Amino acid sequence: EAIDPTVIPFLKTTLTAWFATAPQQPGETGDDVWQRWAAQIQIDEEVMKKHLRPALDCVLESLLRMWKALDPVCKHPAIMSSKVVSVGHLVKLCVPAGMLKSLPMTQQRLEKYSRNASAPSSSRKVLSLTAPTTKLKPRSS
Repeated sequence: EAIDPTVIPFLKTTLTAWFATAPQQPGETGDDVWQRWAAQIQIDEEVMKKHLRPALDCVLESLLRMWKALDPVCKHPAIMSSKVVSVGHLVKLCVPAGMLKSLPMTQQRLEKYSRNASAPSSSRKVLSLTAPTTKLKPRSS
C-alpha cells in the first residue's frame, strides 16, 4: 500500500518513450544497435557508448533491484490494463533485445531476479506492519 499502483504504467510509459527511437532489431549486417541509434538521433557514437549506455544500464539495474516492492504492485487490479506482470517483464518488454544484451549490470540483475522471483514463496517471509503484535512475557523461574 506504500506504493501508488499507477507507478507501473508510468514506468512503462517512461521506458517505452526512452527506447521509442531505438532500433528494435539488429541490422541485416549484424551491426551494433547502439551505433545505429547514435546515427539515427545524430549524436556522437562515443557519447552513446561511454555515457548513455552505462547510464541506462545503471537505471535499469536499479529498477530491477526494487522487485520486492514493485512486483506486488504489478498485480494490483487498478493497473491490470498495463499488462505488466513483474518488473523483470517490464524491462524485457520495453528494452529492445539487441540492446539488453549489451547492458551487463541489467543482464546480471535479470538473472538474479529470475532466480529470486521463481524461488518458492515459503522461503520468502513478508513482515506485515499491520499484523497484531505479540507481547513478550518474561520467563518465570
